[in-house]
Amino acid sequence: MLLAVMLIGIIVIFLVLTMRIRNRIHEAGILLSIGTSVSQITMQFIYEILMVAVLVFLILIETFVIIFTVILASLPVACMKPKDILSKMS
Repeated sequence: MLLAVMLIGIIVIFLVLTMRIRNRIHEAGILLSIGTSVSQITMQFIYEILMVAVLVFLILIETFVIIFTVILASLPVACMKPKDILSKMS
């Protein structure tokens, strides 16, 4: 399940970044017309993608830590029998 969510997230990020670059073709043309090299424009796009990737990676780590701590905290309750859980509630 988690793997499927991660895969869908990667696909969504890829599509968003692709659309973002396609919408900036006009900007790339202007930069080329004022003398900016293709490698500089490419590096600019790569730096922007890396910044987004780092932010997404940090969010992924935080999410993993939260999920792991919730699972770890609920493990003792998950190992108990329903009768024991109900007796501790009252």
